[in-house]
Amino acid sequence: MKVLETLVLHGSGWLECADASGLQGAARHPVSMAELRLRLSRAPRDLQLVAQASGRMVMWRSQPAALRRAIAGQASGADLTPPAEAAFEVRGDLVDPRGIFLPRAFTLAAGGGAGHRLRLYRSSLGSPFGPEGGLQGRVHDGGGNALPWAVLRLVVTPPLATPLTYEAQADAHGEFRLALQRLPA
Repeated sequence: MKVLETLVLHGSGWLECADASGLQGAARHPVSMAELRLRLSRAPRDLQLVAQASGRMVMWRSQPAALRRAIAGQASGADLTPPAEAAFEVRGDLVDPRGIFLPRAFTLAAGGGAGHRLRLYRSSLGSPFGPEGGLQGRVHDGGGNALPWAVLRLVVTPPLATPLTYEAQADAHGEFRLALQRLPA
């Protein structure tokens, strides 16, 4: 069979989200971007975001033209090499309509096929306590002013085990809820 034409498409990169709450050092659970509302406030006009079944969003651009091209016949290895692409800024925010994750603003330098993993933290609604329990509270400065969006880190050092590190993020009012998992008795 003779190949008449090969269509070569190079993505400018990808976005994915991971659940950053709770025990650190454990495998991060991916969060499907299809479940989130993504709004871009700054991006090139020719940028398109395409959802994949894996939960990622692929970034496609039409410029430079070498990112999308048709090659007569069979493509060679050189034809499949991604072209040089200048970095570009993408700015936006993610909102979980279900309320499980806190909103997240982001700014990133995209392009060149690079991937970006955005860390999302669970809201109070999305942080149910299991048998190990958890911590719930409000963070504030010395003057009593709430510290919105503060990232909190808790290190638990059991007497006969390695230390466990947990993370949570406060909401817009400085309130947080941190479920503790795998905590020894």
